[in-house]
Amino acid sequence: MKTNHLKLALAALCALCAPAFSACTPDTGIEVTTVKRTSDVSIKRSTINRADLEMSADNWKPVSAAEQTILPRNPFRGYTDTIMAENLRRLRAMEEQREADVLLPEQVYPTRDYKVISVITGTADPKVFVVDPAGNRFVLRRGSLIGNNNGSISSIRREGIEVYERIADKGQYIELPLFDKPTNDRSKIQIKLN
Repeated sequence: MKTNHLKLALAALCALCAPAFSACTPDTGIEVTTVKRTSDVSIKRSTINRADLEMSADNWKPVSAAEQTILPRNPFRGYTDTIMAENLRRLRAMEEQREADVLLPEQVYPTRDYKVISVITGTADPKVFVVDPAGNRFVLRRGSLIGNNNGSISSIRREGIEVYERIADKGQYIELPLFDKPTNDRSKIQIKLN
């Protein structure tokens, strides 16, 4: 009985492993492939046209101005001079690209032209209500961008807001106090008690 079970188990094992041990022949209809040598693969890799690869639909990505040109190094200039000139060129390219970026609606006017109408403090996320010279209203938070010099709101207090602007290499803080509407004497209600 045990030998029958062993023979049955051996037959089942052979049936499972048989496709792995059999070879493909032309009469089965399956193509016979061979393994290529690594030298053939490396030759094919070196013959790929780089421009076709970069312009394919899957890999297309616009090249920024900072990546477009790489100048050859002048062997008669110092290495640090070359690095400084390259960094300066990249900074200029980045500034030109930054100027070309689309501005948010709250970045159209200079920072000092905005009026702080109301402030909500005492919460985890304080907010400020700001009006630009054209009358457009914005609700901003700490870290929001405001003004055409890429100013960001650094703090929101009861008295107003503080905006940090970075111009070139210098940074400056601009205080925008809470706007008080000028009041006319006619709008005030006066009560006289005798």
